Amino acid sequence: MAQINIPYEIIDKNTDRGEVDTLSMLVDVKKWIPNERAREYVLKQIKKKSVLEKKYIEKIVDGDIQKIEDTYYNSRIKYADKKHTKYAFSFRCLTSYLTITLAHSTVLGQNEESILSNIKKEMFKHFKINEKYLNNLNNSKRLGRIDYKRDYRYKDEEVYEMIMHIIKIAPEAIVRNNYYKNYKANNERAYIVVYKSKSNRTAEFIIYDKQKERMQKYVNKQISNCSGDEYIDEHFQTIRFEVRILNQKLNALKKQGISKEIASYKNKEMAERLFNFYAEQVFFTEPFYRLDIAKKIIRNSSTVNNNMKIKLCKLLAMINIQGYTYARNKYSQTVKNKKGKKTKNYNKFNNYIKKIRNLGINPLTFKSDLVDYEILDNFTLAENCLKEEALMPFNLENFKKKGNDYYEKL
Repeated sequence: MAQINIPYEIIDKNTDRGEVDTLSMLVDVKKWIPNERAREYVLKQIKKKSVLEKKYIEKIVDGDIQKIEDTYYNSRIKYADKKHTKYAFSFRCLTSYLTITLAHSTVLGQNEESILSNIKKEMFKHFKINEKYLNNLNNSKRLGRIDYKRDYRYKDEEVYEMIMHIIKIAPEAIVRNNYYKNYKANNERAYIVVYKSKSNRTAEFIIYDKQKERMQKYVNKQISNCSGDEYIDEHFQTIRFEVRILNQKLNALKKQGISKEIASYKNKEMAERLFNFYAEQVFFTEPFYRLDIAKKIIRNSSTVNNNMKIKLCKLLAMINIQGYTYARNKYSQTVKNKKGKKTKNYNKFNNYIKKIRNLGINPLTFKSDLVDYEILDNFTLAENCLKEEALMPFNLENFKKKGNDYYEKL
C-alpha cells in the first residue's frame, strides 16, 4: 500500500477558493479551423443548435456613417433543472469569433486543462462536432473576460443599513476619476451599484444584494425555487462585490507580459491583485468605525497633536454626512500647472486621509445613532468574506517523478 504525503504548499496552491465567478473564452474560428470547407461544416453544426440574433452597428466607411448588420448565433447548454445555463456559446459572424461563457460551477475546482477538456466534451455532445476539430481548439482560444467575486454575509437590518450608508458616502469616482459610481437599482426588488468607465470596455466593479437577485430570478422563473439556496438564509443575507475584467483590460495586461490564458488569471494571486485594485479605491482596507468611536480614537491618539485632532475629526464628520467626494472637493485648492492651466490640488486632503488611515481608521464611517455596533469588518477583504473550497486537479505523476522529499512509499 502506498501513501502520498503531499505538502501543504502544494495543496494550498491547488485549492480553488471560489474567487472566480464566471469567465469567457474567445475562439478565433478561422485559426481554429483553417480549412474553409471544414470550417463551414463545423459552423453549420453550431448554427443548427443556435438562435439567430441580429443587431446593427455604426461604422465609418469612406467618410460616411453606415449601419452594418451584426449577426450572432447563440446557443446554451443547461443543467438538468433546465433553468440554469451551464455553458453559453455565441458565434459572431462579423468577426468570426466564438465566445464561450462558463458558469461558476464549471470553473470551481478546475484548472485550465480540465476546463478545456470539459468544454470539448460538451461541444461534442451538444453540437456533434468531430473530435479531430475539437482537438485543435487549444491553439485558437484565449481568455475574453473573467469575473472575480467576494460575498459578505451580514445578520441583521442594522448591519445592512451600515453597509448601505458606507456605499452611499464612498467615492463617486475611482481610477483617476475614469470610473464613476452609478446606482442601477435601489428598491425592494433589486440593489445594484456599478463603477465603470464611459467606454465600459476595460473593467467594472459591481455591488449587489445577492438575496434580492436570487428572489428576482425566482419571480422571473429563471430558477425553479429558492429552497436550499446558499444565498437565501433566514439568519444571514449576502452582499456580493464583483470585479469584471473585460477584453480591453486583458489586452492591456498582455502588453505587460501576462498572457491571455485561463491559467494566468485563474489563481489566488491574480484574483487578489485585480480585485483589490478596484475595491481598495472604493472602500480602503481598514475596518469601518461608528463616527463617534472613530473620533474617540483620534482624540486619544498620542501621535497626533491637538490642533490636527480637531481637523481630522471635522473631516471624518464631513465625509460621514456629505460623502467622500464632496469632502475631497471641499478640501481641494485650485492651482495653475506648469502650462498655466487651472487644476485641482488635493495634497491637503490626501495628507489628512493618510493620517486617519495611519491610526487604523477607515475614512468611511457609519452613523453614530447605530448604537448596537462600534465597528464593522471591512466587507471587501478576503478574510471577512465567504469561502468556497475545491481541490483543483494536478499532475500527481509529475509530482512523484520529481523525487520530492514529501513523497514516501510505505
